[in-house]
Amino acid sequence: MTNELKSFTTLKTQSELMLRASRKNDKAINKDSSTLAPIIVAYMNEVRDNAEWSLARITNTIYDAVGYDNKAVDKNGESMKSPSFETRVKRATFDALLEFYKVNPFADAEEQMHNEQGYERNKDGELTLPHNVLKPTLEQEIDGEKQELPNNDTTRIKVVLRLREKHFAKVFKGMSRKSSSGTGKVDFIKNANELDKHLRSLSDTKIFDIADEDIKILQSLENTLNTFFETRTSLVSTEQGNVINTAIK
Repeated sequence: MTNELKSFTTLKTQSELMLRASRKNDKAINKDSSTLAPIIVAYMNEVRDNAEWSLARITNTIYDAVGYDNKAVDKNGESMKSPSFETRVKRATFDALLEFYKVNPFADAEEQMHNEQGYERNKDGELTLPHNVLKPTLEQEIDGEKQELPNNDTTRIKVVLRLREKHFAKVFKGMSRKSSSGTGKVDFIKNANELDKHLRSLSDTKIFDIADEDIKILQSLENTLNTFFETRTSLVSTEQGNVINTAIK
């Protein structure tokens, strides 16, 4: 069925072009991703099944279409992996999911998908959100004092790449996304959020009564989180899509 879809043929052709371009280490990552994203959406709309769309499903579809294997090596044993191509696909898929599901990252969890105030692509091909969704209140000075006022401006504003990535992470990466096989990912972010709420709600007495072995686990978690955030602040993305650690070791 897949090969019969016109949108799949277009998706495959564009992905093949991107893969060849990435081998040359060019700097067109953002442009290529922006071109691919609406093609992915067209394909998603044309596919008629009940399976859930996810980052993994779309990525695997594209990789299979172009025969890309990030573990493959050439005849000299050199890796055939292309971080630049993978970045193109990842960014395009982020945008495609935001658009396809009309995501409003600021709505309540049950209303984030298929929201009339969610992501839409404008006539210039830019992904947008209403101004008052991006910024619900505006700060103005009244009688020399700063005052927040409701923002009633529904004009759609282009959302920059980094902000779109944060919105994707907020809505998708922390969710348990089950595949058609019935297996799912552990929802670590949701679990962390529940732990955070639980610890914040504890009274002094309950904190005092926590068992020593549980305290050791929480202390280990604290150390791990400190290391995690220290590492994260030193990571940067290059124009070729590689992630490097700038920390002095």
